[in-house]
Amino acid sequence: MNHEDSKILIKEQFYQYQKSWKNSFLNGFSVDENNQPIPWFSYKAIDFIKNFIQKNHRICEYGCGASTLFFSQQVQCLVGLETDPIWLKIIEQKIIEQDFKYDQKLQSLQLNNAPKLSEKFYKNFFRNSQQINLYLNENAMQDDDYQNFCNYFLEKFDIIIIDSKKRFNSAKQAIQSLKPDGIIILDDSQRPNYQKIFQYFEQLDFKKMDFFGIAPGQLSLKNTTIFYK
Repeated sequence: MNHEDSKILIKEQFYQYQKSWKNSFLNGFSVDENNQPIPWFSYKAIDFIKNFIQKNHRICEYGCGASTLFFSQQVQCLVGLETDPIWLKIIEQKIIEQDFKYDQKLQSLQLNNAPKLSEKFYKNFFRNSQQINLYLNENAMQDDDYQNFCNYFLEKFDIIIIDSKKRFNSAKQAIQSLKPDGIIILDDSQRPNYQKIFQYFEQLDFKKMDFFGIAPGQLSLKNTTIFYK
């Protein structure tokens, strides 16, 4: 895409999503036109996901944030892995503000022979039949438990989000834990060093959808890619 086409796309999407964009810019947090959290993905990817998700879905995400708060409102179960304890405390407070309660006891989802994962357990939040399990791994770059995180749960996931550390290794592991009709979301996929992820999925006959454009509060173009079988 040349410079002029980029300018046109930015302008078009800014006017289309301007209320959400302005709210996000002023709040310093990704929100929609009603100040409700939305993932910090490209807007077109957010539109797709809103139509894809269902109440009974199970989600695993590498990297917690506004997406955690958005999906917690939409699905039955979410497990998230974060590397920054300060940021995780902020997300915890926002989850509580959404009327979720937490239990200090370990009441995580069923684990698949992963005793070490319990050491990284942070908190379990619940609201009616909805459940959020958050984990903290401050040693992601040296700890294989990080990329293997999604494989430590007995049941597979409808959506796996790759938006944090070790994205290539995490994406490779995610394939084993994805339901046949599930999707893997790779954010910031325009980055050149993520091209090997595209090549790896192509070799395994995954299809992809690219959602190129602006994100909440951001005018530079980015890409959010969804892989599926």
